[in-house]
Amino acid sequence: MYQNIHKLPLTVFIDVLVSKDLTLLITQGIATEEQLLAQWELLYSEYIDAISGPEMIGKMETLKDSALVQSKISRGKLILDIISTLPDDRLIELLYSFNYPLPQFNGSNHELVINTFIAYYKNDFMNLQIMADQPDSKEVVTIDYNYFMSTIVDMNVGMKSNININELSVGAYCAYVNKYRQYCKTMSKNNKNVDDSNSF
Repeated sequence: MYQNIHKLPLTVFIDVLVSKDLTLLITQGIATEEQLLAQWELLYSEYIDAISGPEMIGKMETLKDSALVQSKISRGKLILDIISTLPDDRLIELLYSFNYPLPQFNGSNHELVINTFIAYYKNDFMNLQIMADQPDSKEVVTIDYNYFMSTIVDMNVGMKSNININELSVGAYCAYVNKYRQYCKTMSKNNKNVDDSNSF
């Protein structure tokens, strides 16, 4: 599997974001769903940290928290759905990977473990709903291939560069975005200084 955003191609990252197909993270061999989910959470967290400028840290932390909780909720629902139709001790043991304070499983207390898990799971679900109900912008941005492509086009035009989306790692993309953000801030400051000097 891709181990960090500096090795992960941007196109693969976008494909996973859009399709939710975590198997695209596998570079060789096989990986379990648990391993893929854990690695995706790590990679997405790295992306959020790398793409955040100082003025966006709070907003991006909220987005990261929401994304990680959403991933946790989706994973929990999948396991609970399988348990409801095919109870298995190995599936019960998977519930402990969520780090909820569950009672020790002794092989016969399935119902207690599952009900305790569901209580914490529902709490996380409610927290996700609260985050979703508190948008800090009326503008809805769809994060898809066009979003990344549009950003790259803006950077190429603005900085007169020739960035190729097919040659970028996620880490490199984040570095370019931060550089472009700084470039725009400098240009804005320079234009303001020119306007101020022309006002005299």
